[in-house]
Amino acid sequence: MEIACGSEKGNTRINNEDRYAVKTIGDLTLMVLADGIGGAEGGEIAASIAVDTVMDLFEKDAKTGALDDLDYKKFKEKSTSYYQKSNYNILIKAINEKELMGMGTTLTCILIRGNRLFIAHIGDSRAYLIHGSAITQLTGDHTYTAELLKSKSITEQEAKTHPGKSILVRSLGVNAFIIPDIYCYNIIYGDLVLLCTDGVYSVLENHEISDCLKKHNNLDGCVVNLIKKAEEKGSRDNITAILAYVRPERK
Repeated sequence: MEIACGSEKGNTRINNEDRYAVKTIGDLTLMVLADGIGGAEGGEIAASIAVDTVMDLFEKDAKTGALDDLDYKKFKEKSTSYYQKSNYNILIKAINEKELMGMGTTLTCILIRGNRLFIAHIGDSRAYLIHGSAITQLTGDHTYTAELLKSKSITEQEAKTHPGKSILVRSLGVNAFIIPDIYCYNIIYGDLVLLCTDGVYSVLENHEISDCLKKHNNLDGCVVNLIKKAEEKGSRDNITAILAYVRPERK
């Protein structure tokens, strides 16, 4: 597994409220991305708490063998507990520091072992799979617009400019009860896995994202190109991307 990451505050934001982390332990690679909400310092604090909590719990479980024989059921159990602990820590922080009340964050986690890709997800950050020339969105957005689209109240074209596309209907830090969406996919050698915030996909179409990842022969260059393209297209949010390349195993 080869991984590259990048994050910029973007064209209009004063602070960068995105937080991310990547860790490999044994044959497990975890990528975590959080996009904070709440204004002032609240968003970045909530995002940091979520990322730090997940990484600490993952490291403990990976080193003690709690993630051995990983399958969908075990990942769902473990990731749900990670999310609930992260949510609890955010709520307690807000209770103890009143100026942080109302802070929250999205949280998307990707765990890769061999040819299996597991995702836990709440919010509107996205995971994509680039397989050859095809790019596929692997997660669903938890936004008001996405709910309208799901119920067929609006069309795909209307969704692109709908005022509710940035209104989250699910996030961490809002209430005490949360359950993440869980996904499991097969991947093969040569696939690219992209995890990004809405600062990327809100201004770039799928084919533009895919094109950005083809113009460099190294992952760092791909991430730089993707962030630069989002800035050029007028992204008004923080811009963060984590890109993983599934390399063939060495014999």
